Amino acid sequence: MNTQQRQLLRVATAIAQRYATASQSQAAIDLPADLWSQCNASLRRIEKARRRGWLEAAARQRGALMNQLVDLRERVAQSVASIQGMTAQRRSVSAADIYQDLQSLHDEFETVSFNRHENTLSAHTEPLRLEGVFLGPFEIRLDWKSLPDEPRYDIIATDPHPASCNEDVTHPHVSSGQLCEGDGKSAICRALEDGRLADFFLIVANLLRTYNSGSPHVSLDDWEGVRCTDCDTLVAGDDRYSCDKCSASLCSDCSRGCEKCSDYFCYSCTGECVRCGCSVCLYCLTRCDKCEKIYCESCLHQNQGNKCNTCREQEKEEQDDFEATTETVPVHAHTSI
Repeated sequence: MNTQQRQLLRVATAIAQRYATASQSQAAIDLPADLWSQCNASLRRIEKARRRGWLEAAARQRGALMNQLVDLRERVAQSVASIQGMTAQRRSVSAADIYQDLQSLHDEFETVSFNRHENTLSAHTEPLRLEGVFLGPFEIRLDWKSLPDEPRYDIIATDPHPASCNEDVTHPHVSSGQLCEGDGKSAICRALEDGRLADFFLIVANLLRTYNSGSPHVSLDDWEGVRCTDCDTLVAGDDRYSCDKCSASLCSDCSRGCEKCSDYFCYSCTGECVRCGCSVCLYCLTRCDKCEKIYCESCLHQNQGNKCNTCREQEKEEQDDFEATTETVPVHAHTSI
């Protein structure tokens, strides 16, 4: 046995010991002794009350005893289920089993490595390309100290080619080093519970080699950029704008600057003042209370009840006409003779 094989055997032995420790920790069985004591105490109080003729007290104690017996029955059922689970406990995991799994990993992966100080075991995939998009190689790093009940592992891009819109997404199904397991979750859990480490790494690697268009963090169609909301062209991260109202992604050609507040908006969140024709965001546009046309603030006389010049002039003409038609004729006084 060479040096590498001896080191691998030490790792396998440590992992097997971890499974053995976890299995032994299941040996504790919780028996409801406290509830049994409470039931006995209630029974003694019932007998005492009955001997002394305290019928109401005896009735109350029988009610308390009934509730305690119901709780006792539930706790006993839990203990039975726990013992049954231990009877059907996971298969024994030996150092030889783990060692064979680790050896077989070298046939499936380009590189297999371990770090005894950090208690990690890693398998490295080949550079991955999904639907023409190059993603690079990945390291599947398992923290074997977390086995078997609370397994933790990370997916690390060793030559990252992340989505242009989010550097934390290095794979359509990996964000911040965490894999979206989807339908593979139960298979991964069973493999780690049973100590089938080779199966675990193969399942995860196959998930990384597969693209599910129904649930990506970032779709492969948008990997090199995002779609402009207005024109649907692909926009790279350094040429992408965001609407300050609805957060829509925009290209530089479709990003419309508001001439009043100088922020940027999409087509749906901007309009043109009907008087001066300037492009203004919906925040800076105001609707005339009378004709309901939209104007920028400087073209709408807000101190006149949010009415535009045209409506104000029309109202003035109507007022002048009204005053002209209602003007009174002077009445001459009659002189008495």
